[in-house]
Amino acid sequence: MSGTGLSRWKLLSPFLFLRLEYEERWRYNAVAFVVSAAVTAGYMLSPIKPELIGPSGVFEDVKLFVTILFPFFVGALVAIATYQRKELDDYPTGGQVTLARRGEAVKYLSRRQFVCFIFGYCAALSVFIFLMVLAGKVARPLVWAICPDAVGYVKPVAVFILSVSFTHMLIVTFWGLYYLSDRLHSGESRREETGER
Repeated sequence: MSGTGLSRWKLLSPFLFLRLEYEERWRYNAVAFVVSAAVTAGYMLSPIKPELIGPSGVFEDVKLFVTILFPFFVGALVAIATYQRKELDDYPTGGQVTLARRGEAVKYLSRRQFVCFIFGYCAALSVFIFLMVLAGKVARPLVWAICPDAVGYVKPVAVFILSVSFTHMLIVTFWGLYYLSDRLHSGESRREETGER
């Protein structure tokens, strides 16, 4: 289907955000993993474990939260993509943002492209979290019926994956809000000599 229609790679393009090289990238990723590991360990070691799936479960609260955030992410993405302001098409100050794809030259992103990647990624990640919680609700009775002994192994994995996804979404969201509220209005603007025009 390449070149003639939608492909699975195009549908996953919002997750190209994970391949961006930008200021403090590794620090933010490390925070997400450390927080998630702490949450998972705390859940497993807690003598009274909160319910994960169900009307009053933690996962249900997370699903509701991302459902509320999704329209905000899409709205922010549309606003940035269509907002007519010259400074948005300048390159970021204080550090370049680059995207490297296999077989292609390194691409330097403008402020507009960077912020669009931020909120496009958050929107896609919120959908992923929603689907993951939904899948958990469907799979739970099947796991209990087929292999109840596996529940003890599935729970910590599910908690960790959801924690990493949710924590990273929050970190990137606040990074995007900081960029919108501060960096884009700092009055600083410059074009990097990158070979792109």
